[in-house]
Amino acid sequence: MILHPFIKNIADNMPPYFGTGTAVACGISLRRNIAGYPFPQEASNNLLKSIQELVCATFQSDEIKGTLPRFFEVPAKDLTDTDKELLCERDLISTPIPEERCGAHLFCAEDGSFSALVNGQDHLELRLISPDCDLESLRDEMEHIDNLLSKKIRYMYHNEYGYLTASPIHAGTGLHVWTVVHLPALTLASRVKDLLEQVEGMGLEAEAFYPIKKNAAGNLYRLTNVSTMGEGGYEIVQRVCNATQRLIQEEERTRNDIIIRQTPAFLNACGRSFGLLKYSYMLPTAEMLDALSILKLGTDTGVFRHFREEDWASMAIKGLPAHLVCQNNGELTPIEAGEIRAKMLRELLNGPKPQAGFKPA
Repeated sequence: MILHPFIKNIADNMPPYFGTGTAVACGISLRRNIAGYPFPQEASNNLLKSIQELVCATFQSDEIKGTLPRFFEVPAKDLTDTDKELLCERDLISTPIPEERCGAHLFCAEDGSFSALVNGQDHLELRLISPDCDLESLRDEMEHIDNLLSKKIRYMYHNEYGYLTASPIHAGTGLHVWTVVHLPALTLASRVKDLLEQVEGMGLEAEAFYPIKKNAAGNLYRLTNVSTMGEGGYEIVQRVCNATQRLIQEEERTRNDIIIRQTPAFLNACGRSFGLLKYSYMLPTAEMLDALSILKLGTDTGVFRHFREEDWASMAIKGLPAHLVCQNNGELTPIEAGEIRAKMLRELLNGPKPQAGFKPA
């Protein structure tokens, strides 16, 4: 397996996806289709190539290149499965890139803040990502990019239904916004399920960011709007921001209770998580993320001082399966990945080293 050099650059040089605090990331995606062309699923290869050429020429224009962060582009057919998995781990694509679709093409910022997929489910899906959780600024940036593109590309638009998309659930604004929140205290207090149900009652979707065996690995959750029709971008952003702020307040209230009480059970959870990461010789992804989550909570509350929040942000990405493959230049079995993951944490936390010459069976 050979990784595409641009994708390997993402793994090697891109900053961590997550920021600090409770709301650790946010993003916006925008779907658009070009007037006069059928949706990708119904288009011939010649039409798909025409769409690809039109969008590529637009992105290479001075006006667009001067607005976007420095980016690379690559035909989707040149990407391996691991490349695509890494892009998913970085949240740079949302849906699988069609394997055999002619004209599928990807643009991606070198700093991981922007991507554009051509001829995926729609003709064009734009994504902006930030660890700062400033959705309003991100919305303004997306609106600016969209306005520039609309001067060069005529979009499908209906006076009653708004922007038309291949799936009706994205029609209207074509806009989806999301935040990623870290809720370990609410999880430990067994309150997270009820609060997420309340968020869903506000017309939002709340789901595990890393769903592993039906659990939210790392206590990370994504909040996003369900409807894209009947309200503008400002209203959608405000709704997601309000729900996010409510969860942050509840998480911080629960953390304050932890600080006051400093229960043996919580201190034990921190100590066990630290021991797991420092002394393990094999770590599955979910165990790593869950233990990192508890250590981050201990660090945030000032109860546990043996771990830096920056290390959490780094390892929560670098320890994921596709990133491990990128760093080791080859396919890994789950056991090999677990061993490498554990070694990275032992080195980070100054854990024990095997005796010289020792090789695990």
